[in-house]
Amino acid sequence: MFEIGKRLRDINKEYKLYYNCQLLRIEVWCGDELSFILPYNELDERTLNYARKTLTQNADEILLEIEKNNDDLLMEEKKNREDLKRTLIDFLTYKNKKEN
Repeated sequence: MFEIGKRLRDINKEYKLYYNCQLLRIEVWCGDELSFILPYNELDERTLNYARKTLTQNADEILLEIEKNNDDLLMEEKKNREDLKRTLIDFLTYKNKKEN
């Protein structure tokens, strides 16, 4: 396991690894609180990268990433609405020309 547990505690000395047999997942706890659930079932370098990414110190960066993602989604939604509006206008224009 490449001493993932020890290396994880180098990131945060309070981190402890548990395997939840009922939910079939790997969990990382900090004291009495669940810190995060690993999105995969193996302990490897990804575990450490994920732990670093979820650190409280990285909260601002994570929030910026979420905000950028949300902005991108809103822009895509706006573009889709404009495309739909344009298509509807074209259809109605075509229909009106055909009827006249």
